[in-house]
Amino acid sequence: MANNLKSFVNIKGNEQSVKLIDSMIEKVQNNDSDGSIPAFATAFYNDVKRGENGGVMKIGL
Repeated sequence: MANNLKSFVNIKGNEQSVKLIDSMIEKVQNNDSDGSIPAFATAFYNDVKRGENGGVMKIGL
């Protein structure tokens, strides 16, 4: 049985911070080549290591 989850995040910050987060979310939404987890990881992190099957193996912080 699948577990479907939905999360909501409220971001409080200055206009520049909100625009940055909006642009990252847009990258996730416009990423056609990846699944949702790799798309999210590559939009929010610079050093994402991908596995052979396309999954996320490691995220450098």
